[in-house]
Amino acid sequence: MDYIKSTFEKMNIQDIIHFLIYDGTYIGTSKGGRSYKDRLNDESNPIYNRLQEIYSEGDELDEALAELSRAIDSYTEVYMEIGMKAGMKLFIQLLSDNNVNF
Repeated sequence: MDYIKSTFEKMNIQDIIHFLIYDGTYIGTSKGGRSYKDRLNDESNPIYNRLQEIYSEGDELDEALAELSRAIDSYTEVYMEIGMKAGMKLFIQLLSDNNVNF
């Protein structure tokens, strides 16, 4: 098989993300083509349901949800910045590669 064609067929943004975050270790978490909305809902619903079971009082639940949201927001901001820096670094390397013929 043509290794170049094979390489392009295997390119997947989620696999690249896992490679960068988990140091190349495959952890078998394919996203299966689900939409971002579905992935977020499917992965966040269990913790929100658990918090609703634990905190039946409105104020306690609101406080727990606010704390969880702040934690998730922090992760989102950090990983967005890391992703942007990684993308820019790869882009710069691609442009500065002297062996690439356009």
